Amino acid sequence: MGTIKIVMQKHTNTLIVPARFIALDSSILGNLAKDYFSSDAKKRNDSKSFLNCLDNHALIPFFCWHHFEELIKHRDPQVAKNRFNFLRLLPQVAWMPSIDGNLGSILDLLVAECQTTLQGSDLSMLEVRNKTKKSLICFGTGYEAIAPYEEIWRDLRPYLWKHEEKAREIVAIRRAKVPDISKESISSFMNGTIREQDKAIRLLNLFKVKMTQEIQNHGDKRIPNSSEVASNFYDEMIDSSDVFHLQNGGLQQYMNHHEIDIEELGKNALMADLLELIDFRAKLKVAHKVFNIPWLSFKKLIQPKQLPSWIIQNSLYSSSQEQTRYKGSELNDYYLACLSPYVDLIYVDKQMKNDFERAFRKNPVFCELLNKVKIERVRPYQLIQEQIETIEF
Repeated sequence: MGTIKIVMQKHTNTLIVPARFIALDSSILGNLAKDYFSSDAKKRNDSKSFLNCLDNHALIPFFCWHHFEELIKHRDPQVAKNRFNFLRLLPQVAWMPSIDGNLGSILDLLVAECQTTLQGSDLSMLEVRNKTKKSLICFGTGYEAIAPYEEIWRDLRPYLWKHEEKAREIVAIRRAKVPDISKESISSFMNGTIREQDKAIRLLNLFKVKMTQEIQNHGDKRIPNSSEVASNFYDEMIDSSDVFHLQNGGLQQYMNHHEIDIEELGKNALMADLLELIDFRAKLKVAHKVFNIPWLSFKKLIQPKQLPSWIIQNSLYSSSQEQTRYKGSELNDYYLACLSPYVDLIYVDKQMKNDFERAFRKNPVFCELLNKVKIERVRPYQLIQEQIETIEF
C-alpha cells in the first residue's frame, strides 16, 4: 500500500512519473462498461482508447465501495454483469480498502483519518490528509480489487436495492425544513420555557403533516408513501431519549445527553452549530467501534477541523444550492466527493460541481484542502479523453 508507485509514461521525454489518481463518477464507469461490451466496434474502440489514454498519462482509476455499489445494483442483470466484468479487466487500479480487506466505504475513510489523527493531537487537516494518503491506498488489477465479491456480488444486489430506497428517505428528511431552527441562537433555547408533554406531542404531529408535504414536494419521486416516511420518522423521535431529555431538562439536558459542553460551541453559537456537532459526533461514534480507546478520550482527541472527509461533506452540504427535488443518489454523491482530497482529478455531476464552486468561494479551509485537486464536471468520456490530453497537473 501507499502512493509511491512508479508508472512508465509513454510518448514523452519523461520515462518515470509518480502515480496520479483519477476518480471517475459511477455514470462514466457505467458508460465505459456499456461500450466496452457493445456489439458496435466503434464504441468498443472508444472505450479501449479511453483506458489507453489513462495509461499514457499515468492516471490510475481510483474507486471505492460506493462506486462498486452504484455499478452492480443496476436492475438489468446483464448490465450489472458487464459492469462487474469491466472492473475485473482493468489492468491497473487504486482503491480504498476496508478493515477486512474488501472495498472501503466512507466509514473506512473516516476510520483511517481517525487513526492518523491519533498519531498526534496537533496534526492539521493537511497533515492528516498527507499521512492518511500514504497508508490508505491499495494498488493492483481490477480483478484483485473486486476479488472478494466474485462469488457474492449477485446476492448483494437485493440488499443494495433496499439500501437505495432507504437513501431516498434519508435525503428527503434531511433536506426538509420542518422546522428550520438552524439560525436560532442557542442562548434563546437555553432561556426558553419547556412545553408540556401533550403540547409537545401535538406539535410533533403537526410537524408530521408538514414533513409529508416537504417529501411530496421536494423528495425523490420514487418514494412510494411520503406520509408513512414522515410518520415513521416522528414516531421514532417521540419514542427516543432525545425527546425525553428535551421535555425534562430543556436544551442543557439535551446537550448533556449528547455529551456536548456549551464551551465547545461558544456563547454566540447558533443551533446549526449544535446540530452540526451532534452529526459529527454521531459519525465519530460509529468509527470509534474499531478503536480500543475510551469514547470520552477518543472524542476529545479528534476534532472536526482535522478530518478531511468531514470538512468536505460539511462544506459541500452547507454550501449546496436549494433544488426542486432531492434524489436519493445525493447520499452517494457526497460520499464519493470525500475522495477528492486523496486524488489528483475527480469528476462529479453538474449539481455537485456547482456545490464545489460555492464551497470554494465561501470556505478558505475548503480551498486550502483542495488547492491542488482538479474538480471537473461529468461529461461523455470521449470529451473527458480530449480534456485529459490537454490537462496540466
